[in-house]
Amino acid sequence: MSPDTEKQIEPHTSPSALVIGAGIAGLTAGWRLMQSGWHVRILESGIRPGGAMVTEREGEYLIEHGPNTALESDPRIGELIHELGLADEKRIPELASKKRFILKQGRPQPLPMSPQAFFGSGFFSWKAKLSLLGEPFRKPGIEDHEESLSEFVLRRLGREFLDYAINPFVAGVYAGAPDRLGVEQAFPKLHALEKNYGSLIRGQVLGARQRKREGRVSKQRAPMFSFRQGLGSLPERFQELLGDSLVLQTRAKKLSLEEGLWAIETECQGQPKNFEADRVIYAGTAHQLPEISIEGVSSSELQSFGNIYHPPVSSLSLAFPRNRVEHPLDGFGLLVPEVEKRKILGALFMSTLFPERCPKDQVLFTVFIGGTRQPHYASLSREELLPMVLEELKPMLGISSEPTHVFHRFWEKAIPQYDVGYGSVRNRLNDLEASHPGLHFCGNYRGGISVADTILHALKLTDLLLDHKD
Repeated sequence: MSPDTEKQIEPHTSPSALVIGAGIAGLTAGWRLMQSGWHVRILESGIRPGGAMVTEREGEYLIEHGPNTALESDPRIGELIHELGLADEKRIPELASKKRFILKQGRPQPLPMSPQAFFGSGFFSWKAKLSLLGEPFRKPGIEDHEESLSEFVLRRLGREFLDYAINPFVAGVYAGAPDRLGVEQAFPKLHALEKNYGSLIRGQVLGARQRKREGRVSKQRAPMFSFRQGLGSLPERFQELLGDSLVLQTRAKKLSLEEGLWAIETECQGQPKNFEADRVIYAGTAHQLPEISIEGVSSSELQSFGNIYHPPVSSLSLAFPRNRVEHPLDGFGLLVPEVEKRKILGALFMSTLFPERCPKDQVLFTVFIGGTRQPHYASLSREELLPMVLEELKPMLGISSEPTHVFHRFWEKAIPQYDVGYGSVRNRLNDLEASHPGLHFCGNYRGGISVADTILHALKLTDLLLDHKD
């Protein structure tokens, strides 16, 4: 062993793990193993942990540049928050946030969120309503054909649902396009409803009973939360508790297996530094994986993960005087369907969700631009984006002033797209793990893109390691 190698453990003591990447997946996995008695190092190439979880605090403004909220869709998420000492910091959005607006014929209209609202409102036509009643009697799709989300929704629910419910929802969650996303890969629970119950409606009813028995809640009913100081509180607290186990400004360069231990060559603030560990968890982004050399894996195979499409996205957070905005802003936000032919994907009403995030006499929006739908707009400068966004947003919400504050963030590679054929990506990851014992992959490119899914995937991985630590 060379003098600059940090040996993770002394022989025959606790098991060891080295985690590459200090996003929420890597932090969760590393913390869980450390709490279980493992010797852990978490390497992060940047100057701070958290990955895309970025909270900016400036005066009376609190801005989320990455995910804005998370869902407590599983009891383990609440348990982790309590374990980290953040339970008292948790904030639940105002009740008004349960309402969602969809731009239809140029006007924000509330999306019906219950059967009563669906049949009682005029948002969907009677043709669409009658089509829904026939959904339980429709035949399943062709077994050997991998459907896009668009194909699936058109077959089961019809064009109107696709255009004015699914399309804007997918733009808001994935920054993606339903024509490209695979229903089985991106929305496995939706796909499973048809497969297991023969119908989405029947599956929702019967699935709700099963979740109740298991103590789980659906994502639609899971409580949404953030923290008093934003989601950035989560990686910040991890950093406090992990101490020296979190190593910043350290980039993994090469992985190789030597005498039963993984040897990890890194560059730490410009200097070479090596580590050894029983297990390696790659928890970085998919597009950064080709930057690491892995013994026995070709560069072309690693590059295939780098080719996973991540559309670019820009966000503009805008504050306005409350008395210069006509819309009551009594909802979560406004999503824009592609058929409306606008230049924004949507806007979150952040001051409705969390009123303390701007001065009391102001309102705060976060507007999203680009994605798979219009990637060319995402890379525009703040000076180019602002007039374009204001031209769209002002008439939609009745805004009659310029913003008092503007915050901009550009993500060149935002969210991995689980497109049709994405199953091959998961299969390659499974094959890599099978052929390289002790090497594991964890992140939003594998177990789901949401904060909750990423945390749960990391916990499931650590369950596996703890069950097989010998």
